[in-house]
Amino acid sequence: MNLSCQICGRDSGTLVVCQLCRKDMTGSQKDRATRTWHDLVVAPAYDPRTGKYKCFHCGHWFVREKITGDHWPSTKAAAPRLRYDVTAGKPSCAGCNTSGNKNRKSTKEAKASGALCSSCHRLLAVYGDRCIHCVS
Repeated sequence: MNLSCQICGRDSGTLVVCQLCRKDMTGSQKDRATRTWHDLVVAPAYDPRTGKYKCFHCGHWFVREKITGDHWPSTKAAAPRLRYDVTAGKPSCAGCNTSGNKNRKSTKEAKASGALCSSCHRLLAVYGDRCIHCVS
């Protein structure tokens, strides 16, 4: 995925807003970037046959209004630089997008499945066994 920063238009890789523009964002720019991030994260979970989206955690299907982007396995607080990175999210229903939910997949499960980057062990491996930030 190759995105352009919503603010300056420069290549931003997998970020909705590049790191340079983040510090000076207005409230409306943050709202727009957040909505775009959520839309990009949930888009791959869409099934055109049913018109619904699949939750990454519980596997159930939902209409768009009931599913959102979930920063997983790292939270926004744990990895602030990933706030607008679309590779740092998974589609999640409202019920699963809360800490402690029984259906929510744990980071331990992700590590056991080999889904996390073999280098940093924080991000999902999207290029073989490495994440977008560790491939270079």
